[in-house]
Amino acid sequence: MGMAVLGPSVNESGYQFAVNKDGQIRFGMGAIKGVGEGPVQAIVDERKANGPFTDFFDFVSRVNLRAVSKKTFESLALAGALDQFSELHRAQYFNVAERETITFLEKAIRYGNAFQTEDDSNQSSLFGDSNSAKPSPPKIVPCEQWGNIETLKKEKEIVGFYISGHPLDQFKLEIDNFCNCPLENVMTSPGKDLTVAGIVTKVNVRQSKNGKPFVLFTIEDYSGSLDLALFGEDYLKHAHFINIGEFLFMKGSLKPKWGRDGELDFKINFTQLLADVRAKLCKSVNISVNLDQINAVTVVEIDRIVSEHKGTCLLYLTLTKNTAEHTVKTFSRSYRVDPSNVFLEELTKLDGISYKIGA
Repeated sequence: MGMAVLGPSVNESGYQFAVNKDGQIRFGMGAIKGVGEGPVQAIVDERKANGPFTDFFDFVSRVNLRAVSKKTFESLALAGALDQFSELHRAQYFNVAERETITFLEKAIRYGNAFQTEDDSNQSSLFGDSNSAKPSPPKIVPCEQWGNIETLKKEKEIVGFYISGHPLDQFKLEIDNFCNCPLENVMTSPGKDLTVAGIVTKVNVRQSKNGKPFVLFTIEDYSGSLDLALFGEDYLKHAHFINIGEFLFMKGSLKPKWGRDGELDFKINFTQLLADVRAKLCKSVNISVNLDQINAVTVVEIDRIVSEHKGTCLLYLTLTKNTAEHTVKTFSRSYRVDPSNVFLEELTKLDGISYKIGA
């Protein structure tokens, strides 16, 4: 696994990718759409001159607002560069409170401008009259957070890919065990029954000339995206699954396109929510234990993990010794397990342990 790249941060990032004091790679602010070299330089200069920004109001009152525009602030917020200001979540920057006409971000920029103007006039007056009223920062109005998918979608739009993990990461088991084709290979795999999974990223419901609805939609996985369409009976059968942000599991095959010679279409014959796949398709977990690598602690740990994740899947233990020359497969009568991500992650942390999922 490659080294994880940390998202951008106004307190740690420069223009390009850089290594922070803990040796982790930090995403460069220059890679964010709508953030140019000028604004980044202004942020870095201020940070170097007067230390890290303590909170968002400190940031907006110190940074050069002639160099850092509203658009830049918006891009920084969407890309997660303001995430370390934990008093605010990303949606709050764009929130327009009741009976207000501008976003919280716009109010904050006005505050920053007022603060800096006040500061300038104080410095230019002979005695630095510090008694004049300092502008007060706008109130933070609570609002609903964006869901994980929405956050990642906006992040992808502003930097070109998902920085803080792909939305499909939680379904790695389903994709590895029950899908046989990445989306980018679908159109080049004729004659096969294909099983795919992905997240719906675009949906367009239309009406045909005879008044019947059809849907054009895009589904995306790690490899890329696939544009699909559902008409007639297929529309009636599958359309209720087609919603933006929905995780889908689909079976189908390439069929000749209706009325078009030589062209192929991916014809879907089964759709299911990806979240339901594990419970329906996963029948057993086979844990392989390499006896040369484990000790008494490992045995106790396996017992604990299995006891804590009871479910309906059959459990098999395969004991191997000396590079798999001797193998014994046993079936557990007393335990059935739930193959959740936590269960599988805990197992793989143990030395000498691996697992396979049985359908």
